[in-house]
Amino acid sequence: MRMYAAALIAAVSVSTPAMASQYQTSPAPAQYNGGSNVSVFSNNHYASPTAVIAGATQVAVGTTVQALNQVSASALNNGSAAVNTGSVALVAPINALNGSVSALNGSLSATTGNLAVTTGSIAAAVSPTLNTTIAPVISTQGLGTAAGAIGVVGNGAVGGTLGLLRNLNVNVLSGNRPASGKKY
Repeated sequence: MRMYAAALIAAVSVSTPAMASQYQTSPAPAQYNGGSNVSVFSNNHYASPTAVIAGATQVAVGTTVQALNQVSASALNNGSAAVNTGSVALVAPINALNGSVSALNGSLSATTGNLAVTTGSIAAAVSPTLNTTIAPVISTQGLGTAAGAIGVVGNGAVGGTLGLLRNLNVNVLSGNRPASGKKY
């Protein structure tokens, strides 16, 4: 038992200096010179505080950039999509308005066609009336009476009356006298 304990103590005393030389500790705080002269631990088993701080800052910046990218990709794109939706919604009423205008033009064209047909009906209704009024006057009263009838807006009765009065005056002034010799 004593031999085993002696061997263990000897082994520890031999290996301790080797471990201490392989894993050195950081310099004393007085050697930092205000934190600007930080040294790297021996054999790169530990990173320096400056590297650790730089890494943390870099991660923080990366997180911020990622957050900004997410905002750009989600909120801004969603905003653009909303604007595009508004544009599509605006185009739809315009298309509907164009359709209404086209339909209205079609209705106006149809109405114009109906008016043309109505005008034709009026012309057809006037023509037989004029023919019926003027033709008998021309055949019975003579051309002068017919002209008079046309002058009184196609009124055949007035034209005929004027013609009869004119004929009566002509007969009286032509020398038809009674037996007494006096004129009428």
